[in-house]
This record gives sequence, C-alpha cells and structure tokens, in this order.
Amino acid sequence: MEQIEAEQRAAHLALYGPAVGTAQHEFITQRMERISACGDRLKELAGPEEGVRLLCEAMESREEFPRSIPWGNVTLHLTNAQFTTAFFERRSYYFTYCQAEIAARGTLNVEDLLRLVAVQDKQSGAWRLDDYESVAELLGAFLGYISGLLQVK
Repeated sequence: MEQIEAEQRAAHLALYGPAVGTAQHEFITQRMERISACGDRLKELAGPEEGVRLLCEAMESREEFPRSIPWGNVTLHLTNAQFTTAFFERRSYYFTYCQAEIAARGTLNVEDLLRLVAVQDKQSGAWRLDDYESVAELLGAFLGYISGLLQVK
C-alpha cells in the first residue's frame, strides 16, 4: 500500500509539482505501471475483490495536491485552497496548451503575461482581470502559469 501511494505521489508531482524540469510522460507512465503491478500483487495476496478494494483505497487516500512545494530557494506552503487549486490547474493548463507555442517563439512579452490572467477589450484595448473569485485565486493562477516558464534546465 505504501508503494502504491509513493508511486502515485511521484507521478502526481512530476505532472503538477514545482518547476524542476519538464515532467516526462515516460516517468509518469512508469509510475502508473508500478502502481498496476502493485495492484496485481495485492490481488494475488488478498484475492481479486479485496485487492481491487485495497488499491482503490490507497489511491483515494492521498491528497489531491501537495501541502508544500520547493519554490526557488524557499518552500512555498500551500495554506489557501483557492490559491492551491488555481495554481495546479493553471500549471497543468500551461503544459497542455501554452508551452509549445511559447517555447517555439522563444520570447515572452508583457502582453503574453497579461493574457494569462486578464482579458483585453477589443475596442478600447484596456485590460480587465479575468473572472476570479479572490485575490488568492488570481495569484495562484498567475504563479501556476509562470511556474512552467521558470523551469530549471
């Protein structure tokens, strides 16, 4: 059970964790394959139904997001639910939808940063914040996006 939780935590951090390099699909796949192997072993030891129940229990018992992450030279403690949820959702969005375009261009300007959290009025050109419920959600979203940009190579 501990092995399942450790593999799942490693895969989750590879995808959603702090910027320490690009999360490799192979790394995540290996972790999920190890979880599957542990599940097969559980079924052998405890029987098919109990093994599946134990596997599901182990995977559901872990937290959705880590409580703290390394952030540069400090540890960022994620104590606000709105910030944390927005951070990891927008970080995932960056890697899914934005990374390739920004990497291909090789540059980033202020308008690119503004577009991460704001909408520009087509007629006036003025910027307004996207619809965020709180300042914590706005800051979490912005830092989530830019954390992908600040990867250590």
